[in-house]
Amino acid sequence: MDRKKPKIITIVSIKGGVSKSTTSLILSTLLSKKYKVLLIDVDTQASVTSYYFNKIKEKEINLIEINICEVLKGDLEIDNAIFNIESNLDLLPSYLTLHSLNEDFIVKIDINLLI
Repeated sequence: MDRKKPKIITIVSIKGGVSKSTTSLILSTLLSKKYKVLLIDVDTQASVTSYYFNKIKEKEINLIEINICEVLKGDLEIDNAIFNIESNLDLLPSYLTLHSLNEDFIVKIDINLLI
């Protein structure tokens, strides 16, 4: 089986209010018209996840238990945190507790990986 490597597009900036979430939403929606897309929300404000709140509510997803924060902590397998939003578009949601991981991960970073 010859599988193509997935393309990864990252939209990131330290500055707030520069349309990172809006760009992510529009780009993922457009790409999902032709390709399978996994939209990963790693915003501590969960802006992309909030945009899909009604669909999340319809699917009865408990964001407190199912989000990228739980995956990063090792409390949830990534496959169990991804769910379908619409045709060809899946979401790995964020949650407001994601900000609490920042300090934990800084302590665990191996300095050799940074050199």
